[in-house]
Amino acid sequence: VWGVPLVPWLPSLSIATNLFLMGSLGSQAFVRFGVCTAIMLIYYVLVGLHATYDVAHDVCSEDELKDYSDTDDAAAGEKATAKTADVEKAGAGDGGR
Repeated sequence: VWGVPLVPWLPSLSIATNLFLMGSLGSQAFVRFGVCTAIMLIYYVLVGLHATYDVAHDVCSEDELKDYSDTDDAAAGEKATAKTADVEKAGAGDGGR
């Protein structure tokens, strides 16, 4: 079991420390932070979101291929393909009876 020690004192101290540090920053730091956040958000929407979708789609396709590439399934599929080919050859060789 994972937990934070000294709850709620340690998290409260951490929040207070961060608020103090943010309060000691100038307005230019917040402007820079806003600009950087906006640039990264635009990048994520234009590039990262599309790349995330592509990776998720590729992983899904690989999982589907893995389902068909199990040794038992692959052997059964090869046997069925061979039987189908043999039947087609036999039908073509005897005049289509």
